Amino acid sequence: MSRSRIIIREQTNHVISLSYSPSACSNFILHFIKNMDSFQDDKEQRSIMAMVSNIINKVDDDWLSSNYPNNLCIQIFHKVQPSVAFCFLYNIINNARKDAHNLILLIFDQLIRGNCFSRMLTYEMKNIDENVRLRQDSLITFLLSLPDVFANKIRPPQRSHALHHDRYYVMLGVQICRSLDEITEKDVGEINVSFLARVLSQISTRGKTDAVFQVIFPYLCCINNKKLQLIMHRVLESITTGMESILIYIFKTCTEPCILEKVLGKLVVVNKRVENVLLSRLLYNKHYNKLDILLNIFYYIHAVSPTSLSKVLKKSLQVWSMSAFIPTTPFEQHIYISGVILSCVRHLTCDVIDGSIRSQLMEMLMQGVRHHLDSPDANLRNVAMVTAERVTDLLQFSTDQKLRFDCIEDNNDVIKKLRDVFERPVRGEVDDSFIEKQSDIYKNFVRQFSSTSANNSSSVDIVTSPLTYTVGARTANEIQANVMTSRGCDDDGGELDSDDDDDDDEFEAMHIPIEKPFNKHKPPMYIRDFMEGICEKDMEVEKFELYIYSLNDLIERSQHQIKEVSTQLCHMVLNLDNKFDLEDLQRIRKEALAGILVADPKRVCEFLANEFYSEHYTVSTRLEILDVIVIATGRLNTTPLPERNSPAVQEIAASEVKNGGQQEDLSWRQIVDDRIEKKTRRFSTKPKGRSVKIVAASKLTDIGGWLFYPFIEKYDRKIRTLDMMESDSMILSHLIRAVTVVCQASANCPMGTKMALDALGFIHSLLHHQEKVVIRSLIYSLPVIIRPLLPHIEDDDVILQRVLATRQWLCDVIEGRGDSQSAEGACVVLAMIQKQMSDVMDAK
Repeated sequence: MSRSRIIIREQTNHVISLSYSPSACSNFILHFIKNMDSFQDDKEQRSIMAMVSNIINKVDDDWLSSNYPNNLCIQIFHKVQPSVAFCFLYNIINNARKDAHNLILLIFDQLIRGNCFSRMLTYEMKNIDENVRLRQDSLITFLLSLPDVFANKIRPPQRSHALHHDRYYVMLGVQICRSLDEITEKDVGEINVSFLARVLSQISTRGKTDAVFQVIFPYLCCINNKKLQLIMHRVLESITTGMESILIYIFKTCTEPCILEKVLGKLVVVNKRVENVLLSRLLYNKHYNKLDILLNIFYYIHAVSPTSLSKVLKKSLQVWSMSAFIPTTPFEQHIYISGVILSCVRHLTCDVIDGSIRSQLMEMLMQGVRHHLDSPDANLRNVAMVTAERVTDLLQFSTDQKLRFDCIEDNNDVIKKLRDVFERPVRGEVDDSFIEKQSDIYKNFVRQFSSTSANNSSSVDIVTSPLTYTVGARTANEIQANVMTSRGCDDDGGELDSDDDDDDDEFEAMHIPIEKPFNKHKPPMYIRDFMEGICEKDMEVEKFELYIYSLNDLIERSQHQIKEVSTQLCHMVLNLDNKFDLEDLQRIRKEALAGILVADPKRVCEFLANEFYSEHYTVSTRLEILDVIVIATGRLNTTPLPERNSPAVQEIAASEVKNGGQQEDLSWRQIVDDRIEKKTRRFSTKPKGRSVKIVAASKLTDIGGWLFYPFIEKYDRKIRTLDMMESDSMILSHLIRAVTVVCQASANCPMGTKMALDALGFIHSLLHHQEKVVIRSLIYSLPVIIRPLLPHIEDDDVILQRVLATRQWLCDVIEGRGDSQSAEGACVVLAMIQKQMSDVMDAK
C-alpha cells in the first residue's frame, strides 16, 4: 500500500475513533486541503471525498451551520478533480440529511462560480482512455439528472435558482462553450469528442435541446477558429441518438441559410443516420406550418450534397401522385410536400436530371395533377397548378411552350406561401449584422451566468472570509417586510387604522373540512386486493401511493383474513420496492410488518427469523426486521387477551379487598360519612390506602418465546452475506438490544425467568467480543436481563456463576478493556446490579 493511502486511512480512522467530533472533522478536511498536491490519483481523491461525505452526514448540526466548516468544505471540493467533486456532490445530495441542505446549496453555488462544470467537461474531453467510458456514462447521467435530484431531495424554500430545469440547461450550454474555448486556447492534442457527443445526445433525449442549443448555436455561428469548427463537426457526426431534434432546432432557428455549412459541416454526407433524418423524416414524416425550414434544409443539401436533390424530387413526386395521398392526408401536409417539391426544383437545373428518369418524373407529375384537379377543394387544385407549372419548367428543354394555369392568386395565402418558397432570394454570404446579432445573444447568456467574484471564487480565504450566499428562499428582512405589509403599515412604520378593532372572541370558528386529494383509483377493500394490485407491472404513481398509505388501516380491519395469507403478505411487504421514491415507505413497511406479526405471531415470527438468517438480504433489511420485532413487542404487551382467556382489567378498592370483595348494602348515614371522608382534607404522614390493580394478561404472555428463541438460535452461524461474530457487528448489537426489549416486556410472563436465563447465556457467550458497539450493547442489556434472575440466585448455581462472570467482565471493562464511554457505562451498570442484589438479600 502506498504512503498516501496509508495517510488517508490513518486520518479516516482518527475521525471515526473520535466519533466525528467537530474539531476532528475540521482538521481532517484542512489537512487534505493543504496537502492535496500529494494526492492526485483518482482513487485517492475519491477515498478522501467519501470520508467528507460521511462527515457531512454524521457531524453535529452546529458544525454544518458555521462559516469556517462551510469554507473548508468549499475548498476541498475546489481542490479535487472536477469530475470527482461533481460525483460526490451528487451522492451527497442523494443521501444527505436535511440539516446539510444549506451547505449543499452553498457548495453547488461556489462550484458554478468556479466554473467547475466547464473544467469537468474539459478534463473529460482530454481523457482519451477507452477504459473510462463506463465512468463517463455515469457522470453524464449525474450531470443531466441533477435538477431532478434537487427537486426530489431538497424541498422549497431551500432551492437554488440555477437548478430550475430550463435555466440549468442554459447554464450547461454556457459551460460547454467555455470548455471548448479552453481546449482551443491550450492547444490540446487529441480530443475525446465522443464524450461531448454523448452529453448532447442525452440532452436531446431528455427534451432539452432548445434550452442548450439556444446558447450553442449562436456560439457556433460566431466562431472563426478552424480547429474549433472541425471539433464541433466531429462532435455532431458522433451523435447517435437525438440528432433529429438538434437538426430541427437549427433549421427552424437559422435565418441565414448560408451559415449552415459552417455550423454543420459535411454532416449529411458523413453520417448516414443524419442523411436518413434530413432526407426522409424531416420531409415526409413531419410537416411545419412555416416553410422557412425548407429553405434552410435544401440550401444546406444543395451546398453539401447536390446529387441528393434529384432523389428527393423523385420520392416527393411519387408520394404527391398517389391516389390515396389526397383523401388520407391533412391539407397542411399537402402544402408541405408541395413545398418540398418546389424547393428541389429551385436548386436543380435541367442538365442535372438524367434523361432516363425525366420521363418517369413527368409521368408521376401528370398523374398527381390529375388527382388534384379532380378534387372538389379549390385550394388543393391551386396547389397542384402552382406545383405543376414549376416542375414542368424544370423538366422541359424547350422554353417557348410553358405549362400555365388560370388560377386566381389574389388574396390566396396558400399560393403566396408556395411561391415564396420558390422565389424568396437567399444571400450567398453571411451578413455581418447576423453575426453581430448572434454574438450579442451568446454574450448575453454568458453575462447571465457570470459573477464579479467568479474569478476569485477558487481562492476563498479558508479561515477568515465568510461566504455570503442567498438560497431560493426569501431573506428574513423580506419576510418581515411582507409581514408588515400584510398587517398594514403606513409610511412612518405605524399601524394603519382599521375598522375591525372589536374583539371577535365570541364568534365560533367555522369548521373547514380537510379536503382529500382526488384519485381516480379505488383503495383496496381486502388484503387479497392489495396483494394482487401491488404486483402490477405498469402501476401508476397515484395508485402505488394509494395502496401503500392504505395498507396499515387494511391490516387493522382484516385481522382474521391475514392469518390465511400472513407469510405471503409478510414476504411481499418485506421485499416491496420503493420504485417511486416515497419518503414514508420504510416507516409504513415497519408498521405493516408489525401489524401482521401481531395478527399471526407464531408463523410470522418463524418466517422473519428464517428471512433474517437468509443470505438474500442486505444489512438494512435485517436491521428493519429487528425494528419490527421491537415494535410488535410493544403492541403485543399492550394488547389484552380476550375475556374468555383472562379477566378484564379492574381496580378494587382497599376496603373491598379487606372484606373479600363483597359489598354490603350501605345505610344513608354511612353514605353521608363516606362523602364527608372523601371531601375532607387531612394533613398526615400516614400513607393512604392504595387501590390494588389487577392487570389482565397481554397477548405477549403466550407467545413471548416466539419473538425470542428463533433469533438467538443461529446467531453464530456464518453465511455468505452475514457474519455477526466478525464483520457484521452492527447487526449483532441491534440483535442484543431487540432481545433485551423482548425479555423486559416478558418479565411477568410464565416463561419470563427461563427467557432471562437463556438471554444471559446468550450474552455470556458474547463477552469475548472486541467491537465497541457490541460491548456497549451488552452493557445496556445486562441490568434488564439480570434483574428477574436475582431472586433465584441462591437456589440456582448456574445463575450464580453467570452473574459472577458478568460482574468480572464489567470490572475488566472498567479497568481498560473498553473505551471511556464503555467504562462509564460499566460503572453505572455494576452499581445497579450490586444495588439490586442487596435489595433482594434484604427482602429475604
